[in-house]
This record gives sequence, C-alpha cells and structure tokens, in this order.
Amino acid sequence: MAIVRNKISPLLADIRGALLNLDQHIERSASRDVGEWAKVAASISRSFWTLAIGALMFIVIGYLAFARSVLNPIAMVAQALNAECKGEKQILLPKVKTTETLHLITAFSEMRKQVHERQVLLEYQALHDSLTGLPNRTYLLKCLIHDIQQAAEHNQRVALLLLDLDRFKEINDTLGHHVGDQVLKNAGKLLLNFTSEHCAVARLGGDEFAFVLNNVADEKQIFELTDKILQVLEKIDAVEDYRIYI
Repeated sequence: MAIVRNKISPLLADIRGALLNLDQHIERSASRDVGEWAKVAASISRSFWTLAIGALMFIVIGYLAFARSVLNPIAMVAQALNAECKGEKQILLPKVKTTETLHLITAFSEMRKQVHERQVLLEYQALHDSLTGLPNRTYLLKCLIHDIQQAAEHNQRVALLLLDLDRFKEINDTLGHHVGDQVLKNAGKLLLNFTSEHCAVARLGGDEFAFVLNNVADEKQIFELTDKILQVLEKIDAVEDYRIYI
C-alpha cells in the first residue's frame, strides 16, 4: 500500500495534470482554429455575395442593353405592324445599331412602303377609269353626294352635266375599237383640263362623261361651260391618219 501511496498515486496525479493541461491546450487551439475558420468563412461569404451582386448587376445591365437594342425595337415593330393592320397612324421606327434588328426594321419599312404603294394604286384604280385616267362613276357619285350636302348647308346650287360623243359607235364599227379607244383617250385629256375646285370630271362608261359643278351662280355659268367643252372636243380631228368628227 505504501508503494501505491508513495509511487503510484503521485504518478497518476502527474498523468491527470498532464492530461488536463493537454485538454486545455487542445481546447485553446480549437478555439483559435474555430476563430480562424470563422474568419475564413466570413471572407468566403463576403466574396460570394460580392460575386453574386456583381453577377446580378451584370445580368441586369446586359438585359437592359439587350432590351434597348433588340427587344424594344422588336416590340415597336410589332406595334407598327398592328397599327398598319388597323389602318392607324404610322409609328416611327427607332434607329438601331445591331445588325439583326436593323435588318428586321429595314425589311418592315420596305414592306410598309410596298403596302402603301399598292394601297394607293388600288384606291386609284377603284376611283379612276383605266382607259382615260379620268375619275370614274364611283368617284363622281362621291363628289356629287358631298357637293349636294355642302350646297344644302350653305344654300348653294349644284349642277350635273352629262355628255356623250356623237357617232362614236360608227367609229368603233368602221375603224375598229383601237381607234375608238384612242378617241376616248384624247377626249379624256381634253376634258381633264376642266377639273378644278368647283368642277369634277368623270367617265361614266362607253362614250359617256359627266361633270359636277358646285357653287353654281346661275344657268349662264353652266351654258358658258358647255360651250367651252364643245369647242374643246372639236380639237379631236385626227387619229391614226383618220379624220375624226364628233
């Protein structure tokens, strides 16, 4: 027992003390390591958030640039196309620098130009005679309705004059329709000179023409106009070496 008390017990106490010191050292070292790892984790977290914010800003800036250069012009082209379909006022297309969008806007502008040209041509063909180029019956009827309404509102008078070419059937039967067509063309050119703010001229069909006069003062004004028309038509005297009298 003396050996245990004198030898073994002090040795165990020394071992226990060494173990306690080792445990305290390990604990202090672990605390330092945890602190270092916490600092490293905080640094990594800050770096991650910095990168995330930078990436988000890059995405936002890239999207805004893409929207301004591509998406917005395409949206405006779509709006312009929709306006064209509805016949509304033309939308001014933006100026862009990207090649693809520029090609799209150029193609749309060319398409819109061609559509307008065809529309103008169709409207002209719908309201004009293809042979003489004079306004046709539809155009004359629109003018007549408008002038009658205006005359009713302002207590004015409107006159409608009808004209046909004498012996025109004989020209077609003896000289051929191509000569008759040329006579109509020449007559159309001469009658077109009477077109003015107060006088509309039209070909009704065949050898028939018509005049609508608005704001007529008296019958004398009408007779003076008819005399001038007859004098002008007498100028058709030769077509393809044929002497023509109408």
